[in-house]
Amino acid sequence: MTAIKYMQIMGDLKEQVEMGILEPGDMLPSENTLSNRYGVSRMSARKGLLLLAEKGYIYSVPGKGYFVSEPRYNKHILY
Repeated sequence: MTAIKYMQIMGDLKEQVEMGILEPGDMLPSENTLSNRYGVSRMSARKGLLLLAEKGYIYSVPGKGYFVSEPRYNKHILY
């Protein structure tokens, strides 16, 4: 069974952030670049990026692109 492409994009970028390959402030590849690299539509690439943004790994600057976020050390976890 093949993986859902936007999940693969999200997973690959998340792994690069966690391993330090992509550092805070680094610009991520554009939606067009990711769509060409993974052979998917631009909407699939965008969905992968949006999921990463929802998890706090990256953020978007309108007109510029997506960038790696600073890690959040002051998050509280309630049980």
